[in-house]
Amino acid sequence: MDLTAQIYQYVVAHYLPPRLQKRPLQALAKGAALVSAAFTSERRTLPIHYFNRPDYRSGYLLYFVAVNLPKILHCLSMSHIAARLLRQPSLRVLDLGCGPGTGALAMAAWWQGHHQQGTLTILGVDQNRKILEDARNLMARCFPQVSHTTVPRTITANTLPSLRGGPFDVILCANLLNEIPSERERLGLVSTLVQQHLTDHGISLILEPALRQPTRALMVLHDQLLAPHTTPHTDPRSPRSPRSLARIPHILAPCLHQAACPMLRPSRRDWCHAYLDWERPPLIAKLDHLIGNRKEYLKFSYLILSNRGSETSRLNQHLPQYRVVSAPLRSKGKTELLLCPATAAPEALTRLTRLDRDRSSANAEFDRVLRGDIVETMATTRLTADTDFRIIQSFRVL
Repeated sequence: MDLTAQIYQYVVAHYLPPRLQKRPLQALAKGAALVSAAFTSERRTLPIHYFNRPDYRSGYLLYFVAVNLPKILHCLSMSHIAARLLRQPSLRVLDLGCGPGTGALAMAAWWQGHHQQGTLTILGVDQNRKILEDARNLMARCFPQVSHTTVPRTITANTLPSLRGGPFDVILCANLLNEIPSERERLGLVSTLVQQHLTDHGISLILEPALRQPTRALMVLHDQLLAPHTTPHTDPRSPRSPRSLARIPHILAPCLHQAACPMLRPSRRDWCHAYLDWERPPLIAKLDHLIGNRKEYLKFSYLILSNRGSETSRLNQHLPQYRVVSAPLRSKGKTELLLCPATAAPEALTRLTRLDRDRSSANAEFDRVLRGDIVETMATTRLTADTDFRIIQSFRVL
């Protein structure tokens, strides 16, 4: 039985009285609609301590666990990320702001999918005791062989030192930072996590909603982490990393460079996020129909960090590499892409244009490119019929 079906059975058994179990999906759809509406409106309508409400908990469990699992699984499965983790015989994982254990479920599914025999130990931390109970129940139901414990804790940089079980090989922060309103607190939390609680070979995976405000906040955090004493994109009064922090985190993805974000500077309107194709589980397709959604693809923003500056996030490089940061921009007679260069300090994004008349076998992969793909080409502004263009890492569900 797949994870979505197991979660559905759990929600029906734990959240619906017998009188409503004849039409369980219809009964649960209201909670899913409430949570979905709140999460897609820049969180303006999201109640404080929303997990205290059973309808919000059941709606989140039913809808958003299934939606967020593929995002985490995809990030873990990127070739250079998977290679780092699979070299380890066992993994210790911190799932911070874990909610119902989405990160733990994804981590366990990924570990099991690679037939790893070593120990997987997961610590989940969240401030809400009720959702932690759901997290424990789901992990015990779906992955009883995994060592999984939870700790109720308000999450701040100051509460991290008391966590036991570290340092950790994987630190997951899924949809956590947007619930921390202070820029200073976000920076302090992530800096402390990476520098004090992450192993040298480990990764920290931060996922955020693909909304403008939380994504641009993540882009600012990216720049602050890389250049803690120069934060050019924020107010001069913005918080800066403590000078006592000796090591600057290393960006493993999505960036192919270790420099300021070239999308953040020119415009306040743009934000760097990813689109992920997926095949909707039948349950999610039915829920979409009931609540008026069309989640035919997944959107999110993300940042994957390590604490070792000697590591490199690039693939084997033969030609100049770029991360595609836009959907194909089609107009009469041409198609354009926005590309983020893998140069030491990119000054700006590259706008690459191919005229329809220049379509050729050398650049045929231009027609299949998606936002998030890593590509290589010698072209800098215009892709001609004679210029090679290759996708070297595709951003699709694996």
